[in-house]
Amino acid sequence: MLFSIKARGRLNYARKSVCLRFPPIPRQNIHHFMIMFLHVSLIQLAGKIDLTDLPTEQLVQSTQSLSEYGSLIRGLIKLQRQARKSGKKDTPGPGPGGNLTSFKGGMSVLTDTLTAELGSRVRLNSAVDHISSVGGQYALHFEEGPDEEFDALVLACPAYSQARMLRELAPGIAERISSIPYPAVAVVCLGYDRGRIGNSMDGFGFLVPSREKKGILGTVADSNVFPDRAPEDSVLLRTLVGGARVPHLAELPDDQLLDMVFQDLKDIMGVNFDPEFISIYRHEKAIPQYLVGHAERLKAIEADLKNHPRLVLTGNAFRGVSLNDCVLNALKTAESLTGSGGAMIQ
Repeated sequence: MLFSIKARGRLNYARKSVCLRFPPIPRQNIHHFMIMFLHVSLIQLAGKIDLTDLPTEQLVQSTQSLSEYGSLIRGLIKLQRQARKSGKKDTPGPGPGGNLTSFKGGMSVLTDTLTAELGSRVRLNSAVDHISSVGGQYALHFEEGPDEEFDALVLACPAYSQARMLRELAPGIAERISSIPYPAVAVVCLGYDRGRIGNSMDGFGFLVPSREKKGILGTVADSNVFPDRAPEDSVLLRTLVGGARVPHLAELPDDQLLDMVFQDLKDIMGVNFDPEFISIYRHEKAIPQYLVGHAERLKAIEADLKNHPRLVLTGNAFRGVSLNDCVLNALKTAESLTGSGGAMIQ
């Protein structure tokens, strides 16, 4: 893709990649960050492909260590050389390392297994209306059934659910976390005969730059990434629609949504025949967005939590949306409760 950048863009990209001064990072989002350190041509090629609008605060720590090298590109090259000399197998790269992985039966295998292992200690289908403080303990007021009291409390549900439960105990915290947006996403799963679709989908999928003016965000070839997701003679495509870029498209009626997806796949992949399998999954509130100011929000919540000992807020709305982030934050949460027991946000 770099070869399609205009000559002026390539020169500017090269100039910024070897700049001798590492400019201070302003409080902007990742779009402005990339323009500052790379070039607008790269933005036009990449588009706003992520469902999250990452704030620059999330990038500061990852770039500060590169400042001593003068630029992002020079720093990356030198770190790669250092890693190879030290014999490390995983060298720093332009993207995340590792492979896409899942469970054979889907991600629900993780939660189902945990539920089975914990047994009667897990209480399911019990909606909490609100939380209060009673005699130094936290009381859960269920929508149905008697209240229960606990010494410590960990909230790992979505931010909007945490806000609802904390509205009486901590209205300030509830107000702050309720402002975290969750745009809608529709996932359109389509199954095709492998013989008919041919080699048009040999990779793991594609993302669509915003400048292409398409309705879809991208498509993952699930049957290529996870071979057990479809019969050997079939191809399973999973297409995302909506997100932070065009959330309203995720709410289209099924027929309009499918027409749009079919047309985009025809334009991009040349698929001009009907699928043998169709399934649509809608997430009214999908991935939390870390907009500019998210870091300040977390600091304010941390300060408020000092008034609520042994209360921990975690989940993917605060410090990472991926499963890996959630697992890491879960370990930190466990350490905090078995150690000092202080209130915190993970």
